Amino acid sequence: MATDPREPLGRLVHDTRLACEADRAAAEGRDRFNLSPWEERDDWQRELDMRIGEAVAARAVADAGVARRDLRRIAALCRDEPSGTIATGLILAVIDSEEESDG
Repeated sequence: MATDPREPLGRLVHDTRLACEADRAAAEGRDRFNLSPWEERDDWQRELDMRIGEAVAARAVADAGVARRDLRRIAALCRDEPSGTIATGLILAVIDSEEESDG
């Protein structure tokens, strides 16, 4: 089964949640916090994080004024990029989302 192209964005949202919860636990004097790792989360929880990440990424691209044709060109270059950077994930998730809404 192919990995969802939005997964890097969802993981970024989840990592942010984990950091926030760790800060809160530390402030309250707790060693433990309540969020489970990405791999242990239910499908609906991962879907929520991926949707949040996708929405933020789409807004960032729109706010940056990236033209759709430029985004498609960048995505074509990034498809084979092995680095797995969040920037690559952002670009691919946004362009894949746009292609789904066009088709």
